[in-house]
Amino acid sequence: AKKTAETKKSEGSARTPGPFWPMLKRDSKRAKMLTERKTAVFVAPGLHSYSIVEEPGFLTLMHVAVPEYQVPSRTTFSRSVVLGLYAK
Repeated sequence: AKKTAETKKSEGSARTPGPFWPMLKRDSKRAKMLTERKTAVFVAPGLHSYSIVEEPGFLTLMHVAVPEYQVPSRTTFSRSVVLGLYAK
């Protein structure tokens, strides 16, 4: 697919993790909030398959929205995150 000036502009505007913008640590408050409160609440009530968190479109969306956040694997979601959501 051809990239237009609009898509090139939007792709270049995202922050890229690096020395001045590091990746979030998995145990940081922000990473836990993004995992437990935002992504899990999207996956579970919407009855989405856990594999959605590994789909290229979802990963691209998350990278553009929060480039320093690493989305946990579907295994992590199914074994701990979503179960923890319902345990609360």
